[in-house]
Amino acid sequence: MTKRWRVVVLGAINVISVLVLAFPFGFALSRHPELLRSLLPTVFQQQSQKQSVGVDALLLSQQATSDANALLKQQLEEYITLRQLKVELKRFAGQQLQDGIFLTDDAMYENIAVPNDSITQSNINGMLEFVYRYYIPTYAVVVPTACAIKQDDIPSSAPLFNQKTYIDSIYRDISGVITACDVYSALFAAMDEYTYYRTHPELTGLGGYYLYTVLSDKMSFTPRTLAQFEQNYLEHNFYGTLYSRIPYAQVQPDIISYYRMALFSREYSMVRYETDGTIKKYDDLIVPELLESGGDRMTDAILGGPAPMITIKVDSPYRDKLLIFTDQTVKSYLPFLAAEYGEITIVDLSLIDEKQLKSLGVNRYNQILFTYSLDTFSQVDFGQQLLTLAN
Repeated sequence: MTKRWRVVVLGAINVISVLVLAFPFGFALSRHPELLRSLLPTVFQQQSQKQSVGVDALLLSQQATSDANALLKQQLEEYITLRQLKVELKRFAGQQLQDGIFLTDDAMYENIAVPNDSITQSNINGMLEFVYRYYIPTYAVVVPTACAIKQDDIPSSAPLFNQKTYIDSIYRDISGVITACDVYSALFAAMDEYTYYRTHPELTGLGGYYLYTVLSDKMSFTPRTLAQFEQNYLEHNFYGTLYSRIPYAQVQPDIISYYRMALFSREYSMVRYETDGTIKKYDDLIVPELLESGGDRMTDAILGGPAPMITIKVDSPYRDKLLIFTDQTVKSYLPFLAAEYGEITIVDLSLIDEKQLKSLGVNRYNQILFTYSLDTFSQVDFGQQLLTLAN
């Protein structure tokens, strides 16, 4: 791009930025008629005289309400269009990284923060102390983010750090005590497949299946073929949290699907222990009201989203019990892994309190599994909670 064109594009971006900033002011005026009255008394007065009604009656009338709703809808559509245009102009000017998100030809991948080494070490120490305390077979997976696996779609000059090297260093620190399950290689080999959502920073169900097959090799069970699971489509036009941050017009919407055992099907009883102390029970791994609510977190319909603790009892011939410490990575692979156990407890160490921790009864589990995205493992300190369990 020539210098002249760059100046023109940047100028256009500045103009659009002003318009984008002005739209919220328009929303405020629409939602607060008293502010409109103070700013535009003459207009309201003329309108009142023409229709022989007072300003308040006009604003409260059914027609005025309908007009206001139509105006808000129109403003919202125009606001989104302006934001999309701003994004496209920035990309045309060479800015493929916007708000920490890489914009490729048809997808969006979040560029995670540089790892916090002190937090990473705290989490490693907590995991090791936990295992020393209980001596239960324990396994760990650190999941790379999409920008590491889909790196061929990202400019070679992009400011990426080497996730594989960092994950390997974590595995070296826990070797001999915790069994590392390297999912990086499996995901990298499938880089051209739909393993990560295009508009949401999570693994898809297919990505979860690859993680499940890696676990099977280490956790001593035979993986089932993908053909043994029925793929149920939950949403065909999903736009996730990355799209909410950057409304990138070229990105393709995502498809949310859930894999259910087709051969030798399973019945599930799921209990969610919520942060507010309530307990919710379901006869499936799907929480239907989250599908109906729509929005950018529809993937939470699988297992129901973040919670301090979730217990799942499986009607199956297997009786082993598995305890999982994890983040939201779990919803990608749990529908596959659940087929191999009689009971599974999922714990979010960033949400669970000390009382709930003490009620876990760790010794009753046959295996322990840690699964975290690298972003969580290197930015969220859950090591202290594990030390509490170890004492």
